[in-house]
Amino acid sequence: GSAWTGAAQPPPAWRLGDLAWRASGRGELAGLPVLAHSYRDAAGHRVVLLRAERRFPEAAGARLMPDGATWIAEVDGVVVFCADRPAPSLVVGQDRAEVLLAAQRLGLS
Repeated sequence: GSAWTGAAQPPPAWRLGDLAWRASGRGELAGLPVLAHSYRDAAGHRVVLLRAERRFPEAAGARLMPDGATWIAEVDGVVVFCADRPAPSLVVGQDRAEVLLAAQRLGLS
């Protein structure tokens, strides 16, 4: 992908439970321009929020969540949660519970 550059806007939340904001950057993911916000806790667990101007493509093996408006996928040990509202967003991490908690705290689920 392209080189990531610093982001000029603050994160949507400074904390997501035990996860604290660490950094933001702009770049591309599969040709889609994104704004990324990285969160980490004291134990080193990490979750990344990716926001875009248009909808993210659905991941292979994605399952629709009970709300019918979001999906979740697990690919090679990585959990991906996707919501289109309030803005096209992906929450990515290795722990399903942390990803779902982050999505909830961000108002995505």
